[in-house]
Amino acid sequence: MTRTFRRIALLASIIIMACLIAAYVFIIRPVTDTIQTPNASEVSVYIVTGSGLSDVQDTLKTRGIQFNESSFKTTAALMRYHDEKVRAGKYVVKHGM
Repeated sequence: MTRTFRRIALLASIIIMACLIAAYVFIIRPVTDTIQTPNASEVSVYIVTGSGLSDVQDTLKTRGIQFNESSFKTTAALMRYHDEKVRAGKYVVKHGM
């Protein structure tokens, strides 16, 4: 192998690793294991008609559910949920979602 080829291969490897790390930090980590429920149990949450994301956050907090607000907002943005798109209904929240 030539020296130039080795340098290109090394650079390509570094770029690929950087992309994988960025994907983990910005996509995978924010959407996994962000919910901690009381007593590690399932909790039913009712979202009323007209609720926005901030209302959903308040409801989760009221029910004693701990979550990372930054991750919550990142996940909502990635999934393109906006205040006008929150669906009303009953949801079951599980520990470690």
